[in-house]
Amino acid sequence: MSRTVLVVDDDLDLRVALEEVLTDAGYHAVLAQSAEHALQLLDTVSRPCLVLLDYAMPGAGAEGFLSAIQERADAESFSVVLMTGRPAQRLKMPRLAAPPRSLGRAGAPSGSWKGWEPAERGPA
Repeated sequence: MSRTVLVVDDDLDLRVALEEVLTDAGYHAVLAQSAEHALQLLDTVSRPCLVLLDYAMPGAGAEGFLSAIQERADAESFSVVLMTGRPAQRLKMPRLAAPPRSLGRAGAPSGSWKGWEPAERGPA
């Protein structure tokens, strides 16, 4: 199994921070600043075991990336985690061929979108 994680985010600081965390955990992080860049990288890097995808980016964004992935013959083999700092009420779920699965608080698939709200934040 590949130990490569594709990190797709327009925020350079976040990409670099995720790269450090992933590298420390023994993964190889491949960084892309846009959906378009990520799609190009998929043809040149080893198959990622996970894609960490920013929800809101300029250009094609997460929806464009997910739509392009669905056109691939190997679409079912991609594991994608959508990341965002936006409140849940501002999210518009991309139109996907299959419903997304998200991880609930306990880490078990819940089969629905789950947003983080500031009020849910625990003690600092």
